[in-house]
Amino acid sequence: MLQRIQTIFLLAAAILLTCMFFNPFISAGDELIQYTDFLTIRILIILTVVIGYLNIFMYRKRTIQIRLCIYNCLVLLGLQGFIAYYIFTNKVDVVFSLTAAFPIISAILTYMAMRYIVRDEALVKTMERLRK
Repeated sequence: MLQRIQTIFLLAAAILLTCMFFNPFISAGDELIQYTDFLTIRILIILTVVIGYLNIFMYRKRTIQIRLCIYNCLVLLGLQGFIAYYIFTNKVDVVFSLTAAFPIISAILTYMAMRYIVRDEALVKTMERLRK
């Protein structure tokens, strides 16, 4: 399971998203605002983390794993959109955390994992054709 490169990509993406729970989103002076303070962002982070970890353990069902990767990429892009909305609509001088870029990095890692899963599925299909 962990010897496959796509599992490493999926694990890295899930770990990045898990880190978003523990790091601040905005620091304005002495005040720290977490990602979990926004309901939509909190729900999307939980959804993507659950899909990411679930996707790691679906390694025997590659077609379902591919579909979960596509769905997770779409949700991650939506999450990045919400974060970008909060960044661009903020009028006060605040400092945004580096973790604001984690959803797009996770989407790229998930897409790379999906490409390797598709390669594995194609390899399995060719081996089944050779057996017949």
